[in-house]
Amino acid sequence: TAAARGQAPGVFVGTVVRGASHTKRDLSCVGIAFSTHLPFHRFDLDLVLAWADARGSADVWQPPMWCPFKPSSVDVQLAEDLWGHWLHFILHGRPEVSWADVRQSEAASSGAYSHALLGGTDSGGTVNVVDWKRLVCSSMEEMGIGQPYWWIN
Repeated sequence: TAAARGQAPGVFVGTVVRGASHTKRDLSCVGIAFSTHLPFHRFDLDLVLAWADARGSADVWQPPMWCPFKPSSVDVQLAEDLWGHWLHFILHGRPEVSWADVRQSEAASSGAYSHALLGGTDSGGTVNVVDWKRLVCSSMEEMGIGQPYWWIN
């Protein structure tokens, strides 16, 4: 909400909300028993690198530090969507239009903000929601855990 109240142009807030469709980050091929169906730190980078290495095909992907896997159409869409946002930001100073500025929600005048959920559609694309975590943040503030804590964690 602090960014939404600011006057600087081009503030974009987003969260990758979808993990790989094969339901785990499989590391069994390197002798580590670890799996998750959730996105994790650097998941977006690993997914885009695997997509690029496969030249955008849906053949077997080999993300860095993962075992190979065959991506679903949702994995391909998410990787293409992420790369599209990054490339558009590099070339134009902002992500693609499907990722709105925090102040572009209909309720922005009341302090609401727009938050992009990358991988938030059924097909793996980007969707914007208004005040995605406002209720959680308000609850944390009531417990004495406010914005200074959020910015460092």
